[in-house]
Amino acid sequence: MKIIISTIIEIGALYALFLLFVYFFAEKIIFPAPEPSYGDNGEFDFIEFDCDGKQRVAVLYLPAKDSEYTLIYSHGNGEDLGEIRPVLENLRASGLSVIAYDYVGYGLSKGKPTVKNLLAAADAVWKYAVEDRKIPPDKIALMGYSLGSAPTSHLAAAHDGQIRAVVLSGAFSHGVNAIIPVNIVPWKILDNASLLKGVKTPIMLIHGKKDRIVPFRNFKELSATCAAGTKKIIQPEFGHTNISQSPDYFRIISNFVKNPKQ
Repeated sequence: MKIIISTIIEIGALYALFLLFVYFFAEKIIFPAPEPSYGDNGEFDFIEFDCDGKQRVAVLYLPAKDSEYTLIYSHGNGEDLGEIRPVLENLRASGLSVIAYDYVGYGLSKGKPTVKNLLAAADAVWKYAVEDRKIPPDKIALMGYSLGSAPTSHLAAAHDGQIRAVVLSGAFSHGVNAIIPVNIVPWKILDNASLLKGVKTPIMLIHGKKDRIVPFRNFKELSATCAAGTKKIIQPEFGHTNISQSPDYFRIISNFVKNPKQ
């Protein structure tokens, strides 16, 4: 009996240490911001907003000729606007204007990357699109890849009923599920599933069956959470970092944004 009690105490102590580690170091794990891969060549706008002090984010606007719709794109972790430029250009070539931005602490967006700053930056970019660029909300679609699924889900919930469509590529259901299959943290960390529950805006989920970074279980959970009619695209031969190399990737996204209810 003493051995059982001792084991339970040890497990409890380890669990408490794990929770302390998550509480104090989660954001360092979530945001391994890379060194900037680009410089200011004059094509970027800079948005200032208040969140834990004055923050500034870099925004890149790529208008497509004769495009009716604009995609607000939130990128993945460990990358910035310079690295994802080919992806953005392919989206523009597919017939969509694109607004992309770097999170606080990434690229030319200086400051400390935190969850609070991440979501506040997304709100600032939404305001930039609607107020500065004068884009009607019903002409705006949202897209988030990997980590970008968090600010995208945040905006989708905040502006449900206004926006045209939501695209989530390589998305996680919640922060813990991206790492382990059971959520053993008793508080919410980037809980996309909860945010998307009840969202009526058309949603498309894209996921690589061979994804080892954000395992396929995340796709299954989001599929079960999102509204009936959510479009689900499985790429059997692709993983997390190469999903955009799928031959039909950009065509599928563009077609969905242009015709989200088909």
